Amino acid sequence: MEWKASDGPVKITSWRELHALDGYIPQISKDEVGLGAICGKYGIKDQGKERCAIKECRTPHFAGALVILTGGGVTNIGHRCGRKYFPDQWAAMEGEFGAVAKKDREAVKLANAKEQAHGVLERLAELDASLQKHHAFQQAFEKHVPSSIVDEVYRRAQKNAEAIMVAVRLTGNELEIARATNDPSAKTGLTEKVVGQLRGLAIFRTGNDPWRLAEYTVRPSCQKLLTYGGGNSVVMNRLVAAVSRAHSVVDQIVSSLSQSEQFFTEENLANLLKLPNARNVRFRAIGISQSGELWVSRG
Repeated sequence: MEWKASDGPVKITSWRELHALDGYIPQISKDEVGLGAICGKYGIKDQGKERCAIKECRTPHFAGALVILTGGGVTNIGHRCGRKYFPDQWAAMEGEFGAVAKKDREAVKLANAKEQAHGVLERLAELDASLQKHHAFQQAFEKHVPSSIVDEVYRRAQKNAEAIMVAVRLTGNELEIARATNDPSAKTGLTEKVVGQLRGLAIFRTGNDPWRLAEYTVRPSCQKLLTYGGGNSVVMNRLVAAVSRAHSVVDQIVSSLSQSEQFFTEENLANLLKLPNARNVRFRAIGISQSGELWVSRG
């Protein structure tokens, strides 16, 4: 085997693996050997200490470096021995190896992130039909429903105010009970009554629209990462971080789509007509056609 540092760091987990390396040279003399490059690091703390290959070494150790020799083969040199016996060369070799190791780590990190991105896009593909259905409903809702009703829905979403309340006058018996129990409604003779519930308001909360999350957050991040070729650590780390969050965002999308299915039903939409200002803006009827399209009647 021809050893080359550019092949990437060699991973060693035991003394047995070290000694079994192809071309391994178990002993060298500090004065009779030429060092090529570091090709790996080892730290074998759970298997006892061993001396490195330099025959002048007298101190067993746990950690060191795998070193390619200029004459061929590879050996192991302890960190302290490297600094002691090759002071002019060792620091430069460690710096060069650090760059190779960093490149290798980034390559592995990128490969893992790309695999994750593929998985996220596969999940999105399974949700595409539901996402398009939600988007069509929401577009039609904001286009055809009176703007004051739409604004009211968004306000209720931020407050999680599902119940639609109206003021009603107390009956004689209710008024007597209110006075007897010192209920504040006794002063006005009015109380609030729940006349409807708006389910699925979560889709109107800021940052919770499933279609926008999919098309403006998750899908672009995954696609950018998959086409990224490397070369800029800052860009790569930013993309990897975005993709690492993508699965949790897809979970959020799934939850939001469930909320969308609750909101865009004829029974739930009909409750919009019970909002206090519905009659003032001539909002008369709303529903979903047999072809699955949202319709609104005003007049």
